[in-house]
Amino acid sequence: ILLRIIVPEDETSRDRIILATNSQTAIPPVALRSTDPIHRQIEMYFKARGLFYDRRKNYYKNQGKKSNEIVSIAFLGQCLMSLFLGKPNYARARPSTLLSNEEYYKKLYVENTDLELYFRSASLGKKVERFIKSSSDYSQAEKSDILFYVIYCVICLRLHSAEIDIQRFKEIDLNDISDEEIGHAAQIVSTIYNELGGNNKVAKGSSLLEKVQEVVVQ
Repeated sequence: ILLRIIVPEDETSRDRIILATNSQTAIPPVALRSTDPIHRQIEMYFKARGLFYDRRKNYYKNQGKKSNEIVSIAFLGQCLMSLFLGKPNYARARPSTLLSNEEYYKKLYVENTDLELYFRSASLGKKVERFIKSSSDYSQAEKSDILFYVIYCVICLRLHSAEIDIQRFKEIDLNDISDEEIGHAAQIVSTIYNELGGNNKVAKGSSLLEKVQEVVVQ
């Protein structure tokens, strides 16, 4: 067996080697995307502000960082997909879609280099996640099913719009979003979710999203 050992000088070299040698072993899209420069920039930007972007799976967990401070590539992608593509159903059903779909990826990562937008999206996502996880009002299955809808719904209610404009989102003081506000959004989503059947299929379909959108624009 021929074994080749390469010791890279820095992270950039390491990522280039991973990308260049991915010809024999299939690697998930998330792992390949993590080598893009934008994700290294996001990691450094987050770290300076108290969040840890887990570009390398379990890297920060193994360093002893708290789970509520760690943001995976997939989680950030799901937040972006929910907020700015208006697809919380895709975020729930197909979390890797943003990373494998060239059109979506280009729109939210290639053409956008606003690191603050990523940080704000992740911060909101973690804030809503903490609320949902700590609530005794929902089962574990329901918490997973409604999370990204609630992230979407909170901002839609603030903007009175089913479409979230990036500039208007950036003007929102996220610290001003209270647990009561998140709870209100969660109750809206949960009520509709259960009316439609309250299962995984509902969360991954289009009807829940359509009915939530009807409510937020009233």
